[in-house]
Amino acid sequence: MMIILEGADGTGKTTLAQAIVQRTGARYIHNSVPKPVSKPFDYWAGNILPHSGLTVIDRLHWSEDIYGSLFRGGSALTDLDRWQLEGWLLAQGAVVVRCQPPLKVVIENTRHTAGELHHGAAEAVYREFSLPWPTLLPVVNFDYTREPLGDFARSVVELARGRSVLDFAHEGIGAARPEIVLVADRHNTCN
Repeated sequence: MMIILEGADGTGKTTLAQAIVQRTGARYIHNSVPKPVSKPFDYWAGNILPHSGLTVIDRLHWSEDIYGSLFRGGSALTDLDRWQLEGWLLAQGAVVVRCQPPLKVVIENTRHTAGELHHGAAEAVYREFSLPWPTLLPVVNFDYTREPLGDFARSVVELARGRSVLDFAHEGIGAARPEIVLVADRHNTCN
């Protein structure tokens, strides 16, 4: 069981993570910029594995796609990396929580630390997190200015444990389906 918290800086991810950890004793992992930047999949695998029990992850592949595109010339994830990660997360019963209070709240939260890594571009990052993102994982939105933190923390833990009335179905047997699969019957016949 995994809960992945995504969103721009100043959206309440860490506060939500602390609330979930306090209520459940879950393992907490905070991922920053992958090191080395060129191999985020390897970096995350080293942080996440071995996996057991409820785990709360502060940032993962959605953040890499957005921050990589905005600040490093593109995400360092390959399509294969993304496909493998999504499949593994589906098999773990992962849920993505997009933390997204109103933009004015995020701007205010990051205003006093505008010199930090990405805080000067909070509006651009927020806008990117507002767009749809291609995932087969269930995505739940959270705005801490509209919903009590404790109530939401309980709900998302129940969802991750599979005890929610919400039904998130996906195709396959626990692995995300790639958009394109190339098949060839002879060596070097498929370009």
